[in-house]
Amino acid sequence: MRHRFLLVAVVCVIATSMAALPDGTATCSTRPSQPCEVGKPVTLTIPAITFPLQNVLWTFDDGTSVTTTTPSITHTFNTLGLHGTGVLINGESVTEVVVYIGYGFISVSSPTTTVPESVGSVTIAFTRTEASLPADVAFSTSDGTAKAGISYVATSGTVSFAAGELQKTITVSIIDNTSYDGNVFFSVGGTSKTAGYFVDNRTSAPGYAPDTSVNIFITENDPPPSLTFAQTSYSAHETDAQVTVTVLRANDLSHSAYGAIYVDWSNATPFLADVIAVSEVSFVFAPNETSKQVSVPIKHDGYYMGDATMPVVLTPTAPSTPGSPARANIYVSEADAPSLTINDVTVREGDAQQTALATFIVTTNSFPKMPATIQLVDGTAKQGVDFGSPSSTTFNVGGTSEFARTMAITVPIYGNDAVETNRTFTAVLGSSKATILRTGNCTIVDDDVTLKPSDMNVQSGSTEQLELRVGEPATVDRTINISSDAIAPPVVTMPAGLTSVQIPVTGGEWGDSLVTVTTSPQLFSRTFRTTVHVFTNATPHVFPLSLLMKPGASATLTADVFPEQPGPTMIVVTSSDKAVVTATSPIEVPPGGSAPLPITAKSAGHAVLTTYAGGVSMGTVSVTVADGDQPLLSAITPAQGAPAGGTTVLLEGGNFRDTCTVQFGGSDVPATFVDAQTISIVTPPHEAGSVDVEVTCGPQIATLPGAFTYFNVRRRSARH
Repeated sequence: MRHRFLLVAVVCVIATSMAALPDGTATCSTRPSQPCEVGKPVTLTIPAITFPLQNVLWTFDDGTSVTTTTPSITHTFNTLGLHGTGVLINGESVTEVVVYIGYGFISVSSPTTTVPESVGSVTIAFTRTEASLPADVAFSTSDGTAKAGISYVATSGTVSFAAGELQKTITVSIIDNTSYDGNVFFSVGGTSKTAGYFVDNRTSAPGYAPDTSVNIFITENDPPPSLTFAQTSYSAHETDAQVTVTVLRANDLSHSAYGAIYVDWSNATPFLADVIAVSEVSFVFAPNETSKQVSVPIKHDGYYMGDATMPVVLTPTAPSTPGSPARANIYVSEADAPSLTINDVTVREGDAQQTALATFIVTTNSFPKMPATIQLVDGTAKQGVDFGSPSSTTFNVGGTSEFARTMAITVPIYGNDAVETNRTFTAVLGSSKATILRTGNCTIVDDDVTLKPSDMNVQSGSTEQLELRVGEPATVDRTINISSDAIAPPVVTMPAGLTSVQIPVTGGEWGDSLVTVTTSPQLFSRTFRTTVHVFTNATPHVFPLSLLMKPGASATLTADVFPEQPGPTMIVVTSSDKAVVTATSPIEVPPGGSAPLPITAKSAGHAVLTTYAGGVSMGTVSVTVADGDQPLLSAITPAQGAPAGGTTVLLEGGNFRDTCTVQFGGSDVPATFVDAQTISIVTPPHEAGSVDVEVTCGPQIATLPGAFTYFNVRRRSARH
């Protein structure tokens, strides 16, 4: 580690630059407060050290050097001036020792170092400590914060001391200007031109350069530049892009003046940040400029927060100061009307026992909280049947974040298995604050698809049709994939605009086959399976061929096959409507005999039981289920005729009585009672089209809508 000392033999003091060590000392004759004498010995001593001293190498500026094992040395300097001595302790460089060799010191001072700008002049004194010889000192002024020619008059020259003369003075003129410069200072310094005399105020800390000047401080007597707003209020519209504010300047105009306009956020209207483009606007006055137009940017944010007050504060840059008024208000009028909007929603209804959710997003442009209501209005969709109540009917929405300005309202959507068209309802918004209100529409997409029948009989070599039906016509062709035992095509297409397509099924070898139908994603990727019973030539007989039953009743039919089979024959029984009547299936008919066929009535309606013997031919039984005395009208034969009338038609159903009357297309017609399940009538004349048929038995009425078609309009299937 190197230790560096600075020893200065001035007023018998040795200084060190190392704060950890104390000052050393120097002794030179008996001249306190004076330089050491030329040709006289000077004793130099290093400061006390905390480590063992091995040796000290002293190197003098006359080219000689001495090594000691003690901390002191005596040396004679034979020339006037400042002499430097290098010191090495234990072989390490420490610092340089400076010794003044001469006659005396000259200080620079002033009786008043702080003066007012109007003082006129200031006196500077040069004072010697020893006056045995003449001496000259060169002096000059130098700028600090005070500038020559503005705050004072630059001065330079030489003062000459005669032998015995201790002090000389000069004067420096102070300029009383009209500009505001603030409190400033300049300095007056001197340099000795005579060997043996040193200009030094001896105020510097040990180890620092000598102090050869004095600072003169000038106190400002002019008022500083003052900046004020021209008025205390300004108005703007949110779409103006900016508002112009006028700033005035007074007092000193000789310099440029700087300042800024700041937004006082602590007193601003809430949400103001969204219409203020910047928080600070800076400006500059050129010299002699007294008025400045400052543009404060405003942005149109597209949100509603109401009219806003933007307090602004005028903040000049020193030396300018704020005058009065230094505060103003900028009133920004709102450009946007408060609004509530809502999106449109499309949701699949799902199957029965399922509930989907329609999510409406209510959005406002308002930062203040906006009270809102929502009401659901039926369209083709009906509340309570197709959809339920909203999750909220009254709520508040609004805030500075996008999350706070939105509200999700959910509505349950009730699924079913019915094939129907898409349905819609409307969400209507209300608010006491919003002036712009929107409505949202919800479309419930019917995703039900049916394939009927699920169980069918096809005679070998014959072709029957499966029907795939949807609720909503598509705008594009739909592809349907089919997998079967070569009894149906692999692909069929439902053309755009249609809601159904026929799938041909051709009977092959006797037995059961499975047809699997898979719809495309456009038809919700559904899969259906139909069992196909392919039959050949055995004919089942079932007795009786028609039956009238009450709901919940059971009956037993008798079944056999013709011709007689050599072995047992299995008869498969299907019902056209299992909700009306069900049958035990299959049953086994022994060779040459018959077998009981149990059936059960479920609910009012009409169904046909179809039997298959050996997978060949069909036999049918017409079953009518009627509740009490209520007449039931299930079918008419034939179902079409000429507009001229005269077609004999059989009305089929149950609970018919000989007192029953018939209306055919709105016209009363004579009725012939055949039995409790059959009435015969003759059609009256009627224009082309479908007509309703109505049977009235006392106070009870049975109706079959669109049951008969005049001429060749295709009859719609009736569903019960």
